[in-house]
Amino acid sequence: MGKGRWIDALALGLIALGLLAAVPVLGQRWQAEGASRQVDLVLDLPSYRALARQEGYPVERLLSELKAAGATSLAIPEMDLEALGVKGLAAVRRGTELRQDLAAMAAAGRPDPLLSRLAASGLLDDGATYLLPTSPAARDRLYQALLDRLGPERVRLLPPEPGEPGVGVIELSVTPELLEIVGAGFDPADFELARRVGLRPVPRPRAMPGGTDEGVRNLFREIETLAPEARVILFGARVLPGWRPDRPEVFAATIAEMERRGYTLGMVEAPGQLGFTQAAGQEVLAAALDYRVARVYSMTQKEFDKYLPQDGVEKMTRAVLERNIRMLYLRPLRVWQDPGLTVVETNVKYLRLLVERLRDLGFAPGEPGLFTAFHTPWWQRGLIGLAPVGGGVLWLGMTWPFRQRFLLLLALLGALGSFGLVYVAPRTGAQALALATAVIFPTLAGTRLLVRWRASARYDVLSPGGANPLAGRSLWREGLMAFATLAGISLTGGLLVAGMLGDIRYLLEFDFFRGVKLSLVAPLGLVAFSYLTLDRTGHPLQVARQVLLEVWDLLGQAVRFRHVILGFLGLVAIFYYVQRSGNFPVVPISSLELEMRAALERLLVARPRTKEFAVAYPALALAVVAAVQGYRGWILPLLLAAMTGGSSIVNTFSHLRTPWAISLLRTVHGFWLGGLIGLVAAGAALMLLRWLEAGGEAEAGRKGSSRS
Repeated sequence: MGKGRWIDALALGLIALGLLAAVPVLGQRWQAEGASRQVDLVLDLPSYRALARQEGYPVERLLSELKAAGATSLAIPEMDLEALGVKGLAAVRRGTELRQDLAAMAAAGRPDPLLSRLAASGLLDDGATYLLPTSPAARDRLYQALLDRLGPERVRLLPPEPGEPGVGVIELSVTPELLEIVGAGFDPADFELARRVGLRPVPRPRAMPGGTDEGVRNLFREIETLAPEARVILFGARVLPGWRPDRPEVFAATIAEMERRGYTLGMVEAPGQLGFTQAAGQEVLAAALDYRVARVYSMTQKEFDKYLPQDGVEKMTRAVLERNIRMLYLRPLRVWQDPGLTVVETNVKYLRLLVERLRDLGFAPGEPGLFTAFHTPWWQRGLIGLAPVGGGVLWLGMTWPFRQRFLLLLALLGALGSFGLVYVAPRTGAQALALATAVIFPTLAGTRLLVRWRASARYDVLSPGGANPLAGRSLWREGLMAFATLAGISLTGGLLVAGMLGDIRYLLEFDFFRGVKLSLVAPLGLVAFSYLTLDRTGHPLQVARQVLLEVWDLLGQAVRFRHVILGFLGLVAIFYYVQRSGNFPVVPISSLELEMRAALERLLVARPRTKEFAVAYPALALAVVAAVQGYRGWILPLLLAAMTGGSSIVNTFSHLRTPWAISLLRTVHGFWLGGLIGLVAAGAALMLLRWLEAGGEAEAGRKGSSRS
């Protein structure tokens, strides 16, 4: 940044204005995240009922003990057809199976008059499914429930004639695929069980592929009758009740019932920890409820069986702390048994441990804490977008000999573009400006250090051999300035991204930052490009021509084996760096690193990122040593390694589901821990350099003595 350049002051002003506009958004997030401190611990009724059968333990006693350990709710799924047989409400048979049963009964001399009549009159369809209720009450309840969910064209009641035994048959003309997702109503006994043990019921309705608006209203009347204390609805199928693209008024009834009764919508986090499991109609309903949504973390039974219990507890507490999860959907430990404890006692023990860990982090069991809905207006996002415009102008001013008036024109166009983008395309525009911010600010930090150290291809080529522009500078002062520059400018970018994308949709992860890989790689390329363009004068087109010619000449140089090796290692490093940024890295994380991560999480709560404290800051410390000691060939590669930390800081704040206070704490921990490791690395490098220099002087002395 040149002295007395008014364009630089203007660019800094744009950054300051954008940062000021982001402050209220960060404040809203702080309040919303701080007010949501309750976590619902939800037991899956079918899973714990199966555990009780497995262990020969009364299910009511099991649930009571889990309630005493800290469980707060009981998830009660709507019955599927398989459950009807298990509960003794109805036998379920396909048409072909029913004909086989009839033949077997006739052969045994025990024909069924009702079924025989239906078969003889051609009323049995081999492709249909038939329910044989065990009582008139079960028949009436099941028929009405299935009529509401499938519609009259798919459901038919075949009653007995006078004198015929039985209560009738319910015929379902549906495909096997529909049978898997449709519900058959709730069992009142399940809600009575929840009431007796003191757990709040969480109803889990299934799909209603042929439902009507009246059928939807009947469903919610049933829920209110059975569970007036219910607060959360956690839908249990990939299609929400009432979702029918051909009849939007049916889903409008679902929305109206959820709104009228004040229910919270529970939404299960996707296995990849990005967004939610897909369920048709889910996002439409969430938006209609103004995002009165509780994020749910659920592991499958296989995952519960796979992990050690303490590891499962850690995964769940991390989900609450770092991903705004407010409902933990619990399944039992079926096979794990601590020494001296039964399987049931082991389950109770680890539930108590989970509650204890949550309390240590400031969370309490109870109704799920909700986040107050807030939305950032387009004009405020436009103001925040002025910051990357200012950052881009600063970077161009440092790296290219543009006139100030031209940079002013770019600033004006950028400002207009910022407001225009978020006005015309609010979602895409905000995403684009956030990505620009994530790229520009780490780039600005790295380029600023190049300028400070006079590190450029032009200077290094033209400077006399051995010249060191930093000779005499304090190593401590340069180190502090370098760390403050990289961390401070990158942190500014991270806060701006958090402000740009800071509203309820991002907080709950209906939307998320896009362009993660690009934001990690682009700053490295731009800083390397800055190294080529710095310290050049003349017309910008002439500068571009000079750079291209020099690069072309470089490509024409003879390639040596060490160049191939270094290039290969560089590509491997970039690949490793990029693929580690996702939730599912291609290269598995070593057990040693996993143990280190777990230890840091227990010690620091917010674990710093490995690439920051173990790679970036130590590399930055070594870059400072190289700059001050005059080893200029090492500045760029070490600075590029350090740049991974700047991009990582911004990336930390782009996880909008993570409370930004946690992101800030993680960044601070990375700074001081990386600083300590960097201090050790710098000290070791200085000792090595002095040893090498001493060896060189001794060798020179020996050669001088031999010549004399």
